[in-house]
Amino acid sequence: MIALQRVRALFIFTAMAGMLFISSCGQDAVQQASEQSAEPVPPAPATLEQVKADLAEVKMAVANEGDYLCCVEPACDWCLLKEGTCACRENLEAKKEVCAGCGLGWHNDQGAVDGVKASDVKWNIAHSHGESENDASEDDGHAH
Repeated sequence: MIALQRVRALFIFTAMAGMLFISSCGQDAVQQASEQSAEPVPPAPATLEQVKADLAEVKMAVANEGDYLCCVEPACDWCLLKEGTCACRENLEAKKEVCAGCGLGWHNDQGAVDGVKASDVKWNIAHSHGESENDASEDDGHAH
């Protein structure tokens, strides 16, 4: 399971890095074209929209595998980008901390768990699925 999480996290990181690289190459071409012409050329809006669409697709795939259990609607991106999985709904139900994306979602009335009040939701910008560095298992050798 840990190996699958690492592979998924590596895939997500590689995909996002590739998309950012491609978008930066496109921006360089736009900047060069802009410098050559008298009129500025606006950046292509499709680039950001494509990144958002790719992120949504990866999130849906992880959710379909049962590894993305967000507690806000729409689901946040925090855990997907940081760890490749999300257990915030489970953490919330266990009265543990949720990620910053979910915490802000609750603050903005986007909570998706019945019976929970936003004021009762614990969250932190340094959220790591409720594990502290001291809780990292010796098997995987790292803290989240």
